[in-house]
Amino acid sequence: MNNSEIITLIMAAIIAGVLAAGFLAGYSVIFVFNRMPAAWLSDYGEEPDASLYGERLSVRPYGMILSVVFVLLFTFLIMQYDSAAYSVIGMLGLWLLMLIGIADHKCMIIPDQLVIALAAVGAVLAVLELLVFGSGGMAEIAVRPPYFHPVWYSPFAGALIGGGSIWLIGMIGSILTKQEAMGFGDVKLLAAAGFMCGIRGILVILALTVLLSGVWFMLLILAKKIRRGDHKPLGPYIAASCGLYTVFYTKVNMLVDMYLGLYVI
Repeated sequence: MNNSEIITLIMAAIIAGVLAAGFLAGYSVIFVFNRMPAAWLSDYGEEPDASLYGERLSVRPYGMILSVVFVLLFTFLIMQYDSAAYSVIGMLGLWLLMLIGIADHKCMIIPDQLVIALAAVGAVLAVLELLVFGSGGMAEIAVRPPYFHPVWYSPFAGALIGGGSIWLIGMIGSILTKQEAMGFGDVKLLAAAGFMCGIRGILVILALTVLLSGVWFMLLILAKKIRRGDHKPLGPYIAASCGLYTVFYTKVNMLVDMYLGLYVI
C-alpha cells in the first residue's frame, strides 16, 4: 500500500468518524433533553410545570437538522485544530452548548448541571494547555501558541470577566427598571464560557452575544413578533457565541486583530 492509498484511507476514516459523531451528537441531544429531569428545567423551589413532562423536542425533523449542524461544526472544528485532544474536547463543549441553548430557548432556564459540565470541560482544556505549554516556556509558545490560555490565570480571569460583567449589567438594569434585568443562569453560563475560553475569548463572546441578540431582537421587533420590554432568553445567544468562537477560533481572532489594528498608530 503506497502513501497516497494510506492518506485516502485516513481521510475516509476521518470523514466517516465525523459523520458518525455528528449524527450521534444530533440525536443524543434530543434524547438527553427529553429525558432530563423536569426539576432541572424549573426554578429553585418551584414545582415543575406539566408541560415539562413528556416529549419536549420531537425527533422529526430536529434530529436530522441537529445532526447536519453538528457534522458541519465538527468538520470545521477538526480543520481548526491540529490536535485530536482539542477536537474531542471541542466537540463535547459544542454538544453541551447546544443542550444549554435549547433548554433556555424552550424552558427559559439554564440547568446548573449543564453549566457545571461545561466548566468541567473548561477545566480539562486548561489542564491540557498547562501540560502542553507549561514546561516549554516562551520558545514553545512561539512555535505553537496556546489556543485559549497563554497564562495560567487566564481561565479564572475569563470566568470573572464573563460572570462579573453580566452580573454588573444585570444589577444596573434592575435598579433602573425596578425589575429583574438579567437571569442568574446567564451569569453562570458566561462564567463557565470564560473559564473555557479565557480572557480574550470571553471578551469576544460578550461582543458576539450583544451583536447577535441585538440584531435578532431588533428584527423580531420590526416584524412585530415581540414588543419592547418583552423578556427573551439570552442563553441561546451566549451558547451560539461561545460555539462560534470555539469552532472559528483563529479566524475570529484574526478579524479582531485586524479591527484593533485600525486604531493602532
